[in-house]
Amino acid sequence: MLPGLLGMLALGGLCLYLLSAQVWRDADARKANASRENSAKEERTEALRAEAEALAKEQVQAAAQLEELKLLLLSPMERAPADRAEQVRRITERVRWLRKTFQTEPQLQIPEMALLTDLDWLVALRFADLSTEEGLRKAMASVRTEAKRRFQGKLSTAVKKYVSAIGDVRPESVQALIPYFKDGVDLAMLQRREVAGLYASMMESAVKSFQIQDRVPVDRENDTFMALSGDGMTLRISGQNMGGIKSVSKNWSDTPLPPVNWATYLLKQSQSVSATQTRER
Repeated sequence: MLPGLLGMLALGGLCLYLLSAQVWRDADARKANASRENSAKEERTEALRAEAEALAKEQVQAAAQLEELKLLLLSPMERAPADRAEQVRRITERVRWLRKTFQTEPQLQIPEMALLTDLDWLVALRFADLSTEEGLRKAMASVRTEAKRRFQGKLSTAVKKYVSAIGDVRPESVQALIPYFKDGVDLAMLQRREVAGLYASMMESAVKSFQIQDRVPVDRENDTFMALSGDGMTLRISGQNMGGIKSVSKNWSDTPLPPVNWATYLLKQSQSVSATQTRER
């Protein structure tokens, strides 16, 4: 009888041990789950905090850009602050309207416009006259020029790195510059340029074998032709100086303006101004 009792006690002890082990495992699993949930919550909290900080930073930057624009409009120093505020409002209205026009006529856009900041738009259009076809075309050209200027900085850095690595050697094509862009490059932007021989007025450049220049315009009569030497010298020629550009680029002078019904947009611009004036009364 005694051996049977001892066996029962041993079996009971084993069961108790197994039960305790399971309880501990369950507790450990709950702790691990809780830890993972806390980590996930902390990650979500961090992500939300980062998003909130980014939004706050954007708001600060937007306010700073608006103040910077106001300073650009201070040419007549005696002008009253209310007048400057009215100027800013009118320029902002031009930007809103012209952005919508670009969306309607995508053939008038260039890929580099994706680089523009809100301030770039405001600066490009601060003196724009959208009441005539000539004024509208010049305004759009100003936006494209500002966009190309943005890309020119990235391109200049890449070209200098290329020359530093390869030397004064003319690249076979602009694709040879791709590895030298720090954060990569949009091919649609890069392919709007070509490799050419150094233009006469750029001969002071230390890099003599080539320059990177605009390949084709959107509006050859109003767009600005830009070229960049291997050491960062920049050449700019207004589209109105067609003779100067023709001596550098045959493609430019042969490129026709995309077909646009300008009268339609001038009418819309007139209606937009009338609607704004009506709201102000």
